[in-house]
Amino acid sequence: MAGCNWNLSCIIRIDGDPQRYLFRFNHRRYGRGDETIEKEQIHYALIAEKTGIPTPRIHLADLRRSIVPKGYMVMNYVEGENHGYLTLPDNPTTSPTEKEAISRAAGEAISQIHSITRPPETATSGPDRVLAAIDALDRVVGEHQCRVTRDQINRCKDVVRQDSSLNVEIESLLLRDADLNFSETEGAWRVAFICDLKHQQYGDPYLDLAHVLCSPKPMWSLKEPFSGPVRPRWQTSLLCGVRGNATDRLCQTLPCRERSLSRGRRRRSR
Repeated sequence: MAGCNWNLSCIIRIDGDPQRYLFRFNHRRYGRGDETIEKEQIHYALIAEKTGIPTPRIHLADLRRSIVPKGYMVMNYVEGENHGYLTLPDNPTTSPTEKEAISRAAGEAISQIHSITRPPETATSGPDRVLAAIDALDRVVGEHQCRVTRDQINRCKDVVRQDSSLNVEIESLLLRDADLNFSETEGAWRVAFICDLKHQQYGDPYLDLAHVLCSPKPMWSLKEPFSGPVRPRWQTSLLCGVRGNATDRLCQTLPCRERSLSRGRRRRSR
């Protein structure tokens, strides 16, 4: 049994069936009701249809609350490890070569997600939207392990400011806080599945750059024990500009996810 601020998950094995199943119950916290389960099903189906990224097979989504007082989903349990954990510079379980290969494969998967598009819902000018996304990334550089420099960011800003004709004609589906999980087969790391798609939204792909370019400080490198609520700047940057007040609520819950990625070698499964 495992869980976080959003869900409680139970892994079930049935006698005579080699497949294990995940029962995931919605905590219904922070104003998030069972509609998140419906939204997640839509995103799984969309990604399965439009990309080559594996998604968990969903057997049941029960929102009636006739058996338990919460909505829940039943899906296949799949083993994998989060790409952010595997590529942490301080992670001793993967080599630099493996980290590079995983990062490249994760980037290719994220680009597939970004290929799912729709017309923008707002009329905000292109330069303003792009600059807002770049500013979000700028906020974390210098305090965390990043694969981008402030000078590179400033050069990008200069290019955008000089192009007054820039328009955002489409919005992309964003990775946001979804999990890309990898498994190792015959010495090669491959995308095993994507999960936690209940909060995906559309927007500028730049908003996913913090996922790709920045690494949180792992728990095992802290000099003092972790305690109390935190809101690291990389999390604030990651969620900058996403749907107003929901951002604050999400930032308060993300430390749970950060801890789960940083306590030794841990299997992420859905």
